[in-house]
Amino acid sequence: MTNLTRRPCQHVAQSHQPEPVLNCAQIALHLGRKPKTIRNWLREQVDSPKAFKDGNEWYVYQSELLRWEQGGN
Repeated sequence: MTNLTRRPCQHVAQSHQPEPVLNCAQIALHLGRKPKTIRNWLREQVDSPKAFKDGNEWYVYQSELLRWEQGGN
C-alpha cells in the first residue's frame, strides 16, 4: 500500500505514540504526599498540572507533570 492510498486513520494509527500518564498514587509517591491529597489538588485545578479524569481516577500526562515541576505551569 502506498502513501497515496493510505487512509488518514491508518496513518494516525501507525504514527501515534501514546504518552505515559500517572495516576494519583504514582504522583503521590513521586511528590511524597498521600493519594487523597493529590486527588483533591488535581480536582481543584489550582497551581496544579493539567489533569483529566477517567472513571473515578485522576490522571496527569508525565510531560505535564515535568513541565509543572519546572515552573512552566
